Amino acid sequence: NASTVVNIAGGTSGSSSGASGVVIGNATTAATQTNLQLDSANGSSDVGTCSATVNQGSMYYSTATNTIRACSYSAWSDVVTSADMGLQAFGVVTTSGSNPGDLVPVTGFNNGPCKVAITGTTQVTVSACTAYSGGRKVVVTSTNLAVTTVASTTEYQWVCLTGTNGAPAITADSTSQTANQPTFSATAPVVCLARVESNGGLLNLTPSINALIDVRPFSTAVMTAVNIVTTAPTPGMLVKLNGTLGQYVPTSATSDVIAGVVLATDGSTTANTINAIIALSGPVNIRASAGTVNQYILPTTTAGVANTNATAGATIYNNAGVAQSSFSNTCSNNADNCRAFVFTNLNIR
Repeated sequence: NASTVVNIAGGTSGSSSGASGVVIGNATTAATQTNLQLDSANGSSDVGTCSATVNQGSMYYSTATNTIRACSYSAWSDVVTSADMGLQAFGVVTTSGSNPGDLVPVTGFNNGPCKVAITGTTQVTVSACTAYSGGRKVVVTSTNLAVTTVASTTEYQWVCLTGTNGAPAITADSTSQTANQPTFSATAPVVCLARVESNGGLLNLTPSINALIDVRPFSTAVMTAVNIVTTAPTPGMLVKLNGTLGQYVPTSATSDVIAGVVLATDGSTTANTINAIIALSGPVNIRASAGTVNQYILPTTTAGVANTNATAGATIYNNAGVAQSSFSNTCSNNADNCRAFVFTNLNIR
């Protein structure tokens, strides 16, 4: 009956805390999901009154705009979701984890939100963080992952938020650097945290991790979706425009004009198809072949790979920023090394 109001009063111990309250479904966390179905309306405007004293806190679902509408601050407004925020809700939250804001990191080799560090001969550990990946918020707990090694062969694996409920997982090993990246989605891109390079040694008797590239996308970076062609991209690569409308390619010359840094891709190069997310500015890790802290970050002749120089590049938009970390090809357990990348606040000029 539309004119009837049903009041449900709080009981004496309805909530999981034992205090009075109203419970829908199970009072404690359970594996079975119980949904609370809101009323749906297909009108283009809000009908119900909304004020500080009438309908405050009320909600309904608008099928006209596919949004939840709520009465808040004396007015109807949308309840914003990760889908509404687009790329603003993608990446690792910089102020999350046990050392919020430590992106370099400066407080320890395994600190910082979702930092991947070598903690064993064939093991990496992901530190805790909050991230937006695959179109949803993910709370990441510290996770150990086993690295696969193959005798006398260099293998590559990606650490991405592709496990159960978005937990960190490591992909199958491959001799290709671009293989096994997550399926790309411009509306719900998946966060990858690092690329790990390993070698099993002779007869797999001396396995080791040879390189680690930190590719964490940070939620505070300014991003856009693009089309990368010709050369298969991976996160951390520098890219440039290739002269064709809307198309990008990895940098390949020391004088190249930098357009951004790849944050998410599946390695595809189909023309006229959105297949990557790049950072335009903000905190990023850039794949490098060498580099020294406090020097200018410049492209090299290797596709998408950077180096640093004490002198700024002579070409306009040839500098990605100033390196806040140094390159290191020494890889040790529980140590602040193995940096096949440089960290910077991307500031192309």
